[in-house]
Amino acid sequence: MSEKKLTVDNTVELLKGLEVMSRFAGEVAKDGKVQADDLIHLIDVAKSFDKLKAAVENVDQVGDELKDLDQAEILEIISAAQGVYKAFKEAKS
Repeated sequence: MSEKKLTVDNTVELLKGLEVMSRFAGEVAKDGKVQADDLIHLIDVAKSFDKLKAAVENVDQVGDELKDLDQAEILEIISAAQGVYKAFKEAKS
């Protein structure tokens, strides 16, 4: 009996959560200083609670997902990782 191939769903969810946090970090880092008025950006993080919850819910399965990637899954992960970078870059500028 062959093992069922894993998807990269948990990996992508983790990257989506990192995108939320990257956007937050970019907003905070925008002026080069961390100040009390940066707390306002936590509201956006709180609004994205469901994404953050999904990001960590099955994080223990990410390692297994990454063990048997096919080309389509690699592209999906790269696309999600680019979203993390883009969120930080856009928030910081």
